[in-house]
Amino acid sequence: MTFTVRIPPDREPERRYAVETFLGEIAGLDCEIVVEPRAGTRISLRGSDLALDLPDSFFAISEGRWLARESVPTAVAASYVPAHDGLAAPLVSPELPVLFDARAGESQFAGFDARGGVLRIDPLGTAFFLLSRYQEVAAPEFDAHGRYPIETDLAFRSGFHDRPIVDEYAEVVWVAVQRVWPGATRREPRFQLTATHDVDLPFQHKFTGPLRLLRSCAADWMLRRDALGPFRRVAQWSRTKRGDAHSDPANTFDLIMDLSERAGLVSEFNFITLHSVPHYDALYPLRHPWIAALARRMHERGHVVGLHASYGSYLDAAQTKREFDELRDFCRELGIEQSRWGGRQHWLRCRMPDTLQNWDDAGLDFDSTLGYEKRIGFRSGSCRPHRVFNLRTRRTLRLRERPLVAMDASLTDSGTMNLAGSAAADAMSRLVQRCRTVRGECVVLWHNSRLMTPADVDLYRGVLAS
Repeated sequence: MTFTVRIPPDREPERRYAVETFLGEIAGLDCEIVVEPRAGTRISLRGSDLALDLPDSFFAISEGRWLARESVPTAVAASYVPAHDGLAAPLVSPELPVLFDARAGESQFAGFDARGGVLRIDPLGTAFFLLSRYQEVAAPEFDAHGRYPIETDLAFRSGFHDRPIVDEYAEVVWVAVQRVWPGATRREPRFQLTATHDVDLPFQHKFTGPLRLLRSCAADWMLRRDALGPFRRVAQWSRTKRGDAHSDPANTFDLIMDLSERAGLVSEFNFITLHSVPHYDALYPLRHPWIAALARRMHERGHVVGLHASYGSYLDAAQTKREFDELRDFCRELGIEQSRWGGRQHWLRCRMPDTLQNWDDAGLDFDSTLGYEKRIGFRSGSCRPHRVFNLRTRRTLRLRERPLVAMDASLTDSGTMNLAGSAAADAMSRLVQRCRTVRGECVVLWHNSRLMTPADVDLYRGVLAS
């Protein structure tokens, strides 16, 4: 079943992206686009006189204000309860935040009659604003590591950073389509949990010297108040240095693969290939025999190898390509063949749209960097994979974003959510359930070095079982 979507001619690349990505990829509608002089967007169906109208609000921003800081809303415009209009969509909460109010003097956000229906919550504008990360380009702010800080994010300041509202909007649109055309069909989304693992510290001891060992022992004794810690650490360090990889506590890769396989999942392991800023990048050389053996074993067990682009690469297109080429050369030497390549930026360093344009130019197929470093949640408002749009070039990229929903450090570290035990487990369970509600892809990042205690393993096992 193919819907005709009629759009105005102004901002055609942006509108096409919104229709193809939001209505097509996320809402699951088969669409053909017609550009014609009109106000707002109209969805129709061949052979039917009915229509569903989506008025403009966001795309009506004047040319002089487009991508200007003042075009970014400072707060949610209103709230809307779709169920009050008979739109029983699967939502995280009955009340949906409205970013762009398209009522233009009308009292209701939705209305239906013999001619069809209208939705005045501006779903296309909202989806474009969040998926393109418009606010990060129009109102750039950076933390000490060059990242967009969550404290300035509209979703965080308005309290909906932990909701996949783009996907919720898609469900509201779909229910409205069914209201107008009861026999309508679409590609149904399906929930999926994806386990990813950035290999920052493959071995705690293998690539460290005596000085670092002494510092760690002092931390065991003075900070962690662990009297036996220094003796245990020295014993592990000694055995690892003598060639026993299994003695290294950070070598939890077989455990990770075991847990994934029992859950019916494929794990993705992202390796740093070149070091652009040694102080922040990993210590291991990619072609060390232990690293090569790890990658080979991951591939043999049916798991995936990806790129963990180095700390200094995020604004360097040439460096990004060098690192990806290095990964493919390394994998080719090991006999690792994959049809698709992706990964994530180290330290979640991502400057929109430059970093993702670099990934697209390098030939990568997908990225999974767009997540919060201090919270679990939905930085792009979605947990469904989607194409990337470059706001500066006004082009839809081949690269697909698979949004990062949760990282272990964001959940448990001081300075972030700082949760532990049942509180951490409950927070992750709620988040996974929200992805399940909209039948999205829940991409989680769990480092191998965060699975060195029974409590850590229990938390991660619970995530996989959520």
